[in-house]
Amino acid sequence: MVFGQKAGSLIDVSTWGHTVDSGVMGGIELAVDELDVPLIVVLGHHGCGAMREAMRAWNDVDLPKGDSRIMVEQTIGSIVRRGAVADSPESVGSAHIVETGLGLLERSPLIARGVDAGTCGIVCATTSPSEAPIRVHATVGAVGEVADSLMECV
Repeated sequence: MVFGQKAGSLIDVSTWGHTVDSGVMGGIELAVDELDVPLIVVLGHHGCGAMREAMRAWNDVDLPKGDSRIMVEQTIGSIVRRGAVADSPESVGSAHIVETGLGLLERSPLIARGVDAGTCGIVCATTSPSEAPIRVHATVGAVGEVADSLMECV
């Protein structure tokens, strides 16, 4: 619905806080390698509870004990690698979605080959009720024509 597409035209691989594990990676690789999906969108959203949790852990220097620790660790790594200011869930989320998109290339030879061949691109974006429907933070690979179509949809 966010992209104005009909049912069945998109593959959704949802995770809490953009945590990329083997199941998530397998779903994305299948989409790129077997289904020839031309665009991966790492999409964050305004007021994300996962980013608030990561921000709390960062500010209090206190990692959670349960499974949410993995998401928090990945997000804190994104804050450090991007040199981001952890002053709002939106700034943390922006840094984390960009690092998640770049991380897909590092972790998956299949995705990297698709990007290198120009058959797949990555858009890292957020949605917010107060801004334009989609705010793009980074793009990787062949997203020109696809990104233009994406922007026309919103």
